Amino acid sequence: MLAKLLEKKMKEVEPEKMGDEPMASHEYYPSVNFNLKQLPESKNWKVGKDYYLAIKVTMTSYSESEEHSNANFEVKEVGVINKDVEKEDLKKLYE
Repeated sequence: MLAKLLEKKMKEVEPEKMGDEPMASHEYYPSVNFNLKQLPESKNWKVGKDYYLAIKVTMTSYSESEEHSNANFEVKEVGVINKDVEKEDLKKLYE
């Protein structure tokens, strides 16, 4: 069911490289932060483990240049996807 909701299959996000010098280079992924009031389920989660969230966002800006393009969003709603119920659908998201 979940896979049917997506316009396209999910794709892995490649980390961006930061820093000019090889020794100073660092890869980073886009991130999103919630406090426990916004996402109380995360209190019992383990750092380093993967979880699936559904988020409703509003696009707040978009910019494009020769170096990069960027879209910014405000998160309006968040929910936890029940991985046990949707286990087969979650696998299909990446097929």
